[in-house]
Amino acid sequence: MDLSWPLLLWAGFTGTIAVTWLAFAARRFGVTRLSPVRVLGCFFANSADSVSSRLVGTALHFGIGGVILPLIYGVIFEMVGRSDILFGAGLGAAHGILAGLALPIITAQAHCTGVPRDPGIFGWRFGLFTPPGVIFAHALYGGVLGYVYVIPGFGS
Repeated sequence: MDLSWPLLLWAGFTGTIAVTWLAFAARRFGVTRLSPVRVLGCFFANSADSVSSRLVGTALHFGIGGVILPLIYGVIFEMVGRSDILFGAGLGAAHGILAGLALPIITAQAHCTGVPRDPGIFGWRFGLFTPPGVIFAHALYGGVLGYVYVIPGFGS
Protein backbone atom coordinates (compact mmCIF):
# COMPACT_ATOMS: atom_id res chain seq x y z
CA MET A 1 0.00 0.00 0.00
CA ASP A 2 1.55 3.23 -1.19
CA LEU A 3 -0.34 6.18 0.32
CA SER A 4 0.42 9.62 -1.05
CA TRP A 5 0.64 11.66 2.16
CA PRO A 6 0.71 15.12 0.58
CA LEU A 7 -2.33 14.25 -1.51
CA LEU A 8 -4.15 12.72 1.47
CA LEU A 9 -3.49 15.79 3.60
CA TRP A 10 -4.64 18.09 0.78
CA ALA A 11 -7.79 15.99 0.26
CA GLY A 12 -8.52 16.07 4.00
CA PHE A 13 -7.96 19.81 4.21
CA THR A 14 -10.21 20.56 1.22
CA GLY A 15 -12.90 18.18 2.50
CA THR A 16 -12.78 19.75 5.96
CA ILE A 17 -13.05 23.26 4.48
CA ALA A 18 -16.09 22.17 2.43
CA VAL A 19 -17.84 20.64 5.45
CA THR A 20 -16.95 23.59 7.68
CA TRP A 21 -18.44 25.99 5.15
CA LEU A 22 -21.58 23.82 4.85
CA ALA A 23 -22.02 23.67 8.65
CA PHE A 24 -21.55 27.44 8.93
CA ALA A 25 -24.09 28.10 6.15
CA ALA A 26 -26.62 25.68 7.66
CA ARG A 27 -26.36 27.41 11.04
CA ARG A 28 -26.46 30.85 9.43
CA PHE A 29 -29.68 30.03 7.57
CA GLY A 30 -31.19 28.55 10.73
CA VAL A 31 -31.66 25.00 9.52
CA THR A 32 -29.55 23.53 12.36
CA ARG A 33 -27.93 24.56 15.60
CA LEU A 34 -25.28 21.82 15.46
CA SER A 35 -21.72 23.11 15.47
CA PRO A 36 -19.07 20.38 15.25
CA VAL A 37 -16.45 22.86 16.47
CA ARG A 38 -18.50 23.66 19.59
CA VAL A 39 -19.16 20.00 20.36
CA LEU A 40 -15.47 19.10 19.99
CA GLY A 41 -14.36 22.15 21.99
CA CYS A 42 -16.63 21.16 24.86
CA PHE A 43 -14.48 18.14 25.60
CA PHE A 44 -11.86 20.52 27.02
CA ALA A 45 -13.69 23.68 28.09
CA ASN A 46 -16.50 24.66 30.43
CA SER A 47 -18.25 27.07 28.08
CA ALA A 48 -19.16 26.43 24.46
CA ASP A 49 -18.80 30.13 23.72
CA SER A 50 -15.34 30.66 25.21
CA VAL A 51 -12.40 31.52 22.99
CA SER A 52 -10.43 28.53 24.27
CA SER A 53 -13.31 26.20 23.46
CA ARG A 54 -13.55 27.52 19.92
CA LEU A 55 -9.78 27.32 19.37
CA VAL A 56 -9.55 23.78 20.72
CA GLY A 57 -12.67 22.74 18.79
CA THR A 58 -11.31 24.20 15.56
CA ALA A 59 -7.93 22.49 16.07
CA LEU A 60 -9.62 19.16 16.74
CA HIS A 61 -12.01 19.60 13.80
CA PHE A 62 -9.15 20.25 11.38
CA GLY A 63 -6.87 17.66 13.00
CA ILE A 64 -9.45 14.91 12.74
CA GLY A 65 -10.80 15.99 9.35
CA GLY A 66 -7.44 16.92 7.87
CA VAL A 67 -5.20 14.11 9.14
CA ILE A 68 -6.91 11.20 10.91
CA LEU A 69 -9.94 10.62 8.69
CA PRO A 70 -8.02 11.03 5.41
CA LEU A 71 -5.69 8.28 6.58
CA ILE A 72 -8.64 5.95 7.18
CA TYR A 73 -10.30 6.90 3.89
CA GLY A 74 -6.97 6.56 2.06
CA VAL A 75 -6.41 3.05 3.41
CA ILE A 76 -9.94 2.07 2.30
CA PHE A 77 -9.41 3.65 -1.13
CA GLU A 78 -6.16 1.73 -1.52
CA MET A 79 -7.64 -1.57 -0.30
CA VAL A 80 -10.59 -1.32 -2.68
CA GLY A 81 -8.47 0.12 -5.48
CA ARG A 82 -10.96 2.87 -6.17
CA SER A 83 -10.99 6.57 -5.42
CA ASP A 84 -13.70 8.72 -7.00
CA ILE A 85 -16.56 11.02 -6.05
CA LEU A 86 -19.27 8.35 -5.90
CA PHE A 87 -17.29 5.82 -3.90
CA GLY A 88 -16.03 8.55 -1.56
CA ALA A 89 -19.55 9.94 -1.10
CA GLY A 90 -20.90 6.46 -0.34
CA LEU A 91 -18.13 5.90 2.17
CA GLY A 92 -18.83 9.34 3.63
CA ALA A 93 -22.57 8.60 3.92
CA ALA A 94 -21.76 5.42 5.87
CA HIS A 95 -19.41 7.51 8.03
CA GLY A 96 -22.26 10.03 8.50
CA ILE A 97 -24.63 7.30 9.68
CA LEU A 98 -22.08 6.20 12.27
CA ALA A 99 -21.50 9.82 13.33
CA GLY A 100 -25.25 10.43 13.63
CA LEU A 101 -25.71 7.35 15.77
CA ALA A 102 -22.74 8.36 17.95
CA LEU A 103 -23.81 12.00 18.35
CA PRO A 104 -25.84 11.43 21.55
CA ILE A 105 -22.90 9.56 23.09
CA ILE A 106 -20.43 12.27 22.05
CA THR A 107 -22.52 15.16 23.38
CA ALA A 108 -23.15 13.32 26.66
CA GLN A 109 -19.37 13.40 27.23
CA ALA A 110 -19.07 17.15 26.61
CA HIS A 111 -18.09 19.19 29.66
CA CYS A 112 -19.67 22.56 28.96
CA THR A 113 -22.97 24.31 29.02
CA GLY A 114 -24.53 25.37 25.76
CA VAL A 115 -24.44 21.94 24.12
CA PRO A 116 -27.50 19.74 24.68
CA ARG A 117 -26.73 16.57 26.61
CA ASP A 118 -29.36 14.65 24.64
CA PRO A 119 -29.60 15.94 21.07
CA GLY A 120 -31.58 12.89 19.99
CA ILE A 121 -30.54 10.35 17.42
CA PHE A 122 -28.76 12.05 14.52
CA GLY A 123 -29.10 15.33 16.46
CA TRP A 124 -32.72 15.99 15.52
CA ARG A 125 -33.12 18.29 18.53
CA PHE A 126 -30.57 20.62 16.92
CA GLY A 127 -33.07 21.15 14.10
CA LEU A 128 -35.06 19.05 11.63
CA PHE A 129 -32.40 19.52 8.94
CA THR A 130 -29.69 18.13 11.22
CA PRO A 131 -30.18 14.36 10.60
CA PRO A 132 -30.05 14.55 6.79
CA GLY A 133 -27.46 17.31 7.11
CA VAL A 134 -25.13 15.08 9.14
CA ILE A 135 -25.28 12.39 6.47
CA PHE A 136 -25.02 14.89 3.59
CA ALA A 137 -22.04 16.69 5.16
CA HIS A 138 -20.15 13.44 5.60
CA ALA A 139 -21.06 12.34 2.06
CA LEU A 140 -19.74 15.69 0.80
CA TYR A 141 -16.54 15.16 2.78
CA GLY A 142 -16.08 11.65 1.40
CA GLY A 143 -16.89 12.80 -2.13
CA VAL A 144 -14.26 15.53 -1.94
CA LEU A 145 -11.69 13.05 -0.61
CA GLY A 146 -12.57 10.57 -3.35
CA TYR A 147 -12.26 13.27 -5.99
CA VAL A 148 -9.05 14.86 -4.76
CA TYR A 149 -7.17 11.71 -3.73
CA VAL A 150 -5.71 9.82 -6.66
CA ILE A 151 -4.41 6.35 -5.93
CA PRO A 152 -0.65 6.49 -6.63
CA GLY A 153 0.29 4.33 -9.60
CA PHE A 154 -3.35 3.61 -10.44
CA GLY A 155 -3.92 3.35 -14.17
CA SER A 156 -0.24 3.49 -15.07
